[in-house]
Amino acid sequence: MNKRKSDFDKILDRRVEQARLERARKEARDIHNYNQWKQRHDRLLDKELKKLERKRRFPPILKIGFVIVILLVIYNEIIKWYPEAQIWVQNLIHI
Repeated sequence: MNKRKSDFDKILDRRVEQARLERARKEARDIHNYNQWKQRHDRLLDKELKKLERKRRFPPILKIGFVIVILLVIYNEIIKWYPEAQIWVQNLIHI
């Protein structure tokens, strides 16, 4: 009877050990998956922060001002090189 009990104990010990190993594997998988998720999440956060920083660098009012200045420079160049345009603009202003 003692022999059977020890065989039963061995089987039980093996099952307990297998359960521990499975739990350890599952925990390792969960940790690995969490670490992968965390890395992806951190990359996305960094990407979004960089986007926001780029937007903050040049507020919309500065962009609009820059476009207006460029258009004025182009306008002045056109007026210089085409005398007909000068006359047209003078007539437009006097109206």
